[in-house]
Amino acid sequence: MEQLISQQSTIAKTIREAARHGTLSHALILTGAGNLTAAARYAAAAMLCRSETGKPCMCCTACHKVVEDIHPDVRFVI
Repeated sequence: MEQLISQQSTIAKTIREAARHGTLSHALILTGAGNLTAAARYAAAAMLCRSETGKPCMCCTACHKVVEDIHPDVRFVI
């Protein structure tokens, strides 16, 4: 399985901030260099995370299922 993006990366900070404010969009288009699949997984985890603080928590069931690519609500289209 692919590694997740660095917690300190710009995209991770942007996704966490949007999730914290409740402004994370239901759809994202990721372009450019880097591991875009890992960034998409991170965003999906943030959208589905059940934690009350710090989304994505990477500890709840929803986050684990997204990372393991077994969440029934997440599909990757390439």
